[in-house]
Amino acid sequence: MVLIDEPKDRIGGLPADSKGDCEMRIFILMATVLALALAAYGRPAKQERGRPTALLVSPIHEAQVVRGDDGKDHVEYELLVVNAVEQPVTLTSLTVLDPAAKELTRIDGPVLVAATQTLLDKKPVAEIPASAAVSVDVDLIVPPGTAPERVTHRLAYSVPAGTSTAVFVDPPVIDGPEVAINRRPATVIKPPLKGDGWLATTACCTPNLHRDLRIVVD
Repeated sequence: MVLIDEPKDRIGGLPADSKGDCEMRIFILMATVLALALAAYGRPAKQERGRPTALLVSPIHEAQVVRGDDGKDHVEYELLVVNAVEQPVTLTSLTVLDPAAKELTRIDGPVLVAATQTLLDKKPVAEIPASAAVSVDVDLIVPPGTAPERVTHRLAYSVPAGTSTAVFVDPPVIDGPEVAINRRPATVIKPPLKGDGWLATTACCTPNLHRDLRIVVD
């Protein structure tokens, strides 16, 4: 019979340095799993898709960049908002986001009421009647040359408490829609007439039917 004296640097049949390496790998693996779990837990959840909503929202046209007399770029567009339920709906806020979900502007309160208008005569609307449609005028102001290629939105609204609509649209928030921004230079219109003695009663500089009118084109 031969007796083999196990070296003191071996523990449980493995060299001490090998067991230390194994324990270190297990520790790194556990730390990695824990870090990933914490990151997933702390990350804001995306808005659930395919859920009921009281509103249908879509852009009426592409956004257009116009240089204002304040020296800044104004990104101008309109959102068509349709109330698809039998109760009136009140818009509470509209947030404009860039492609990285960074907030560019937020409209609420009296400013949002003024921007929410009937389609033809452009009267401000504080509450969207049942089965009615309105337009929300957006004037996004950014430093010159910094407008993104597209923007998206987060629209919050409210419905009367205690109604069936209030139950199935919880939470009353819509993510979207996405609007492309057209960077084509604005069209410059020359004066239609020359000489003195002409009077323009509904001209360029105050809101009127000749300046800004929504007409549906098939």
